[in-house]
Amino acid sequence: AKFAQPSPNKDGSQTAALLVRKRANIRLYVEELQKIGLEVEVVGLGGLLEMPEIADIKSALAVLVRPDAGTELIRLLTGARWQIAAKDIAVLHKYANFIASSGRESATAAGRSDESAISLVDALDRLTSGALPENINFSDEGLSRMRDAAGIFSAMRQRLGLPLPELVRAIVGELWIDIELMSNPSRKHPLIHINEFISVVSNYVSTSNVQSISMFLDYLEYASERDRLEAPRAKPKNKVIQVLTIHGAKGLEWDYVALPSLMENEFPSKPRSMQGWLAEGQLPYDLRGDKRTLPKFDYETATTQKLLNDSKELFSKTHVREMLMNEERRLIYVAITRPKHELLLSGCYWKPGVKEPLEPSRFLIECLTLPDGPLAQFGQLQGRDSDEQPLQKADLVEVWPKRVFGETREAQVRAAAESVNEAIAKAVGKAEDKDKDENKLIKRLLREKKVAEAHIDRVDFPVRIPASNFKAYLGELEEVAGGYLRPVPSQPYAQSRRGNLFHAWVEKKFAPTGNLLDDEEFELEDEEDFYTIDELKANFESSRFASLVPQSVEQEIQLTIGQNTFICKMDAIYATEDGVQIVDWKTNKPPTEAGDLYRRSLQLALYRLAYSEFTGLPIDKVQASFFFVGEGVELTPDVILGREEILTEWNKVLDQLVDD
Repeated sequence: AKFAQPSPNKDGSQTAALLVRKRANIRLYVEELQKIGLEVEVVGLGGLLEMPEIADIKSALAVLVRPDAGTELIRLLTGARWQIAAKDIAVLHKYANFIASSGRESATAAGRSDESAISLVDALDRLTSGALPENINFSDEGLSRMRDAAGIFSAMRQRLGLPLPELVRAIVGELWIDIELMSNPSRKHPLIHINEFISVVSNYVSTSNVQSISMFLDYLEYASERDRLEAPRAKPKNKVIQVLTIHGAKGLEWDYVALPSLMENEFPSKPRSMQGWLAEGQLPYDLRGDKRTLPKFDYETATTQKLLNDSKELFSKTHVREMLMNEERRLIYVAITRPKHELLLSGCYWKPGVKEPLEPSRFLIECLTLPDGPLAQFGQLQGRDSDEQPLQKADLVEVWPKRVFGETREAQVRAAAESVNEAIAKAVGKAEDKDKDENKLIKRLLREKKVAEAHIDRVDFPVRIPASNFKAYLGELEEVAGGYLRPVPSQPYAQSRRGNLFHAWVEKKFAPTGNLLDDEEFELEDEEDFYTIDELKANFESSRFASLVPQSVEQEIQLTIGQNTFICKMDAIYATEDGVQIVDWKTNKPPTEAGDLYRRSLQLALYRLAYSEFTGLPIDKVQASFFFVGEGVELTPDVILGREEILTEWNKVLDQLVDD
């Protein structure tokens, strides 16, 4: 309504913002504003994570790298892309339980806990290979859609080497998120939130030393729980309602500002804890730089347990409570000083899930009762219409599956689709009446065959190459070319999954976060090279590496040679007396032949060169070794190629690649 009125500014612009204390209802506000045709933008990472399209992207990233991402997988399978029914999801869980039970019954999987072995992600991957047990009964349509999903996720895992922003764009395309948004008439700028999220991803990549997907997901989880990470990024925009938290609004101004949810325990919010620094994981106030402004727990003068308890109660229930309330008061000050011209304050007596009516916020009452204040003309608040919850349970229930096009557009879209199908049917009928159409088809197929034969020996090799594939380019170039000409998906062996789990376990052991997958996910070893994850852990704990602290784990360095970039993801890097040692974990058996060891050492050679180029450390100060965890054997090749030797070998490969 304000946008329809004359602008209060000389340049005719009008800006507005909806400021929220908590992010939980951002999605609801955005949807309602969009329904009435307003242009809305969510500002800040926390708010973006509440948007459904960003939640889908985050879920897809988790499914790609985390076997335990069952909740995220269910969100995607039941969403608009596949719309798989709850019954088939239950069967998928039954199948996952069957796989886990089968593994527990075998001697090779002994010692694993029951729950940790159940993975909906693994179960979905297994649907594409082999027959299903007799007691696993998917619906035909559900099984078809699940296999389609498994194929898409498998193909996306092959692209995990992409930079994070490009991977996010690929996910948006593969899951048809962009199509769904573009077809929504209520979205004035359908891709605005995706573009903002990609900016967040790019900023993370530019400021992070280790750019693993798991670490990025952990960063998103941390950011979603920390309001104070909401740094203002966007400037107010003309005729756009920006939705953000009050923390993110600091330093910004709009013509009109709305501040909803002014109820007790909403704003001011109900404290999660009043223990102060006595809560677990909190830094004592005396050690903080702002200790003079913080309440003091007087435990030093207490001479008895009762005095100590009284002092603790005074600290928690009085001093900490006052401190938290003062913080809320500072926050409301920030909110009410954001508008240039008009401020809308609102609240409600009832909201879903409450049995008793909510009380108006003390801040709202103080504004109304302020003598000669701007709200004095409104007098008292309007009383509630009912003393009982007006929202029925039926109002809170959603129908699944949701109508893809909404209630108003569904009839129009279906009518248009029917018209298109009728036109196609008529065109096909006319074509069938003409004998010459068959000749045209034959000629077209022959032309396609001729074009295909002309390019049959031409292979477009990738620019980015995992270091683990370096040995294949040097010794098996024809097989590599054949793989790109006729790509065939690899079977996901259990040994490969164990290797990934072990890598993740080591990374979690020495780093706050970890990446579940690395380049070796697709370098599958022989099935007979088989160790349980518990055996791998035990052997590692018995090795010398268990007591050493690596200076980095899962560090990725991109080494560029000519026009090619080699992706070197190093499992662990340890400091030595005069340099560093790069260690690559191997969960299969060590080589028994010198030729096999040399081929494997090519990967270490790239690691040494990449680390030397990246840090400036002389290459002779960089050691590289394998640690075969299953056997507890540390193996350092006697001969590892240096820089000039690597360049010579790679030039030999380039000489064989002839570009027509």
